Amino acid sequence: METLKKDQKRNFSNTISAGLKSLGGKGKTFYVLEFKTNTQLHRSNTTKELIVDYVEIGRNPNCQIRFGEDCKTVSGVHCAILKEGDQYYVKHLSKTNPTLINGKPVADKWYLSSGDELQLSYGGPIIGFMVPANNLTSSIPLTRRLGLFRDQALKPYKRAIAGLAATLLLCIAGFAGYAIWSNNKMTELEDKNAVTQSEISEITKKNDSASKVIQSLWGQVKSLKNRKYPTPTTKENTQLPPDPGGIKNLYPGVYYVYSTKIELEVKGEIKVREASWSGTGFLMNDGRFITAHHVIEPWFFIKKDDEEEEPFFFENLVASNGGKVKAYFTAVSSNGNVLNFTSNDFNFNKSADKQFVHKADDGDLLITKSSIYDDWASMKSTGVGILENGSTIASNLETGVKLINLGFPFGMGVDKGGVEPIYGECVVSRSGLHDGIISISGRTFDQGNSGGPVLVKSGNGYTVVGIVSAGLGTQGIIIPISKVR
Repeated sequence: METLKKDQKRNFSNTISAGLKSLGGKGKTFYVLEFKTNTQLHRSNTTKELIVDYVEIGRNPNCQIRFGEDCKTVSGVHCAILKEGDQYYVKHLSKTNPTLINGKPVADKWYLSSGDELQLSYGGPIIGFMVPANNLTSSIPLTRRLGLFRDQALKPYKRAIAGLAATLLLCIAGFAGYAIWSNNKMTELEDKNAVTQSEISEITKKNDSASKVIQSLWGQVKSLKNRKYPTPTTKENTQLPPDPGGIKNLYPGVYYVYSTKIELEVKGEIKVREASWSGTGFLMNDGRFITAHHVIEPWFFIKKDDEEEEPFFFENLVASNGGKVKAYFTAVSSNGNVLNFTSNDFNFNKSADKQFVHKADDGDLLITKSSIYDDWASMKSTGVGILENGSTIASNLETGVKLINLGFPFGMGVDKGGVEPIYGECVVSRSGLHDGIISISGRTFDQGNSGGPVLVKSGNGYTVVGIVSAGLGTQGIIIPISKVR
């Protein structure tokens, strides 16, 4: 038997790293186990693909390949299959029952070849080890890969991986919805936004046929980067021809914000994946670009810390436990101005953030939640906008005062011809600030409006008094502009 290198460690970094490579499919391999003995949990002649680098076999519920109580000769954790370079080997773990390869007991470790038979104790169940001719994980459909990795993930990270799967499925559904919406089917888009998990799975299946259309449409949006537009520096060179009320004069200062990718760093190892969500932002006349915190770092605004389906649960785990998460964005205005930035470029108020302990079988992890009452994000831009700061007015609004909001609900206002924000109105429901926010009723904003400006008529123009944060039925939360640094 050859001398083997040190065993791979079963920890957060290695498990997440292997999982991301498997989901990406590039250069990552898998193998197949064939169950040759009929048992309670595995029928004879059935197979299972294994895509992670560390697989434990035994009767313990935490084992990826588990046998039932009918297999008395199988230990709780009987053995493990590990990957070393391009080869696989079996590691004997049981202290009471032997592990055999082709009928011969393994003292410690032994390399595996395709066609080998693994037996758990004399007279115990027999498993065939096979390496397919094309054993790249990219040959397995994405949804199948997601399911395999979720099932084979080692606790306590199983829920984190399920959160990643939900996030990726939502991203795929968002791309498919974007293609439909870009063909002027707005009603269907709104239906897609409220789609159930089963419908998301159906969209995923159809994603292959829609991918060429999606790619083309996103290419048209991104091509705006290559067009030459004058950088707005004064009100004179950014205003549009007058319109009733003058509100359209402000449109060039309002931006459609969409994410392009997320960068995850765990113990120095960086992984990048595509991501897609959108919101609204705006450029002030003092050069600040402002939006909502939950548009820039949505992973800190999860609702629950114990559900596998919670979007961005995975990113929250990474950011809260020593890793780094960075999102990349593009913002486009109605006059064609384009801004590119990352979540690291922004200032936030995180003084009210709270951390919770997430209990897991193999140890505790932290979950971080940011306050909705400090839902703002600000960065210094190289350009100068046209929207004016109304900090003083924001703190003294009276009940019944009409407010105007501009933004892109469900991405509406964005098409092949460019972007133009959607106009909406609401009224102040309580005078002054309560819990540090502006309370409103009769809201007309929704998902996608987040981060957009809220304005009030002031003299001959309009002044920004707040930022769209969240909706509560007909009520809503507006973050006063005075909070923004």
